[in-house]
Amino acid sequence: MLRYDEVKQVLQVTAARDLGFNGTMCNGTADYEFPNYQFGYGRLDAWAAYVCVRDDLSCLQQATTTEGTEHTESWKVLSYQ
Repeated sequence: MLRYDEVKQVLQVTAARDLGFNGTMCNGTADYEFPNYQFGYGRLDAWAAYVCVRDDLSCLQQATTTEGTEHTESWKVLSYQ
């Protein structure tokens, strides 16, 4: 059974980020930087989250989970079809 913090991390790490950005700024954060005030961590990707959990949380092993750390490079690796 997953703990709350693991579920939260899985949903954040697997969120889709191909959202059609236009460079909008909100409180100093652009819409293409994550997390942001417009899209949060991105669009929920339930399939990617399922695959991550099915594969023993493999997505969390690839991603940096430190609060405030840029996750962009780790998330580029995670593309589930």
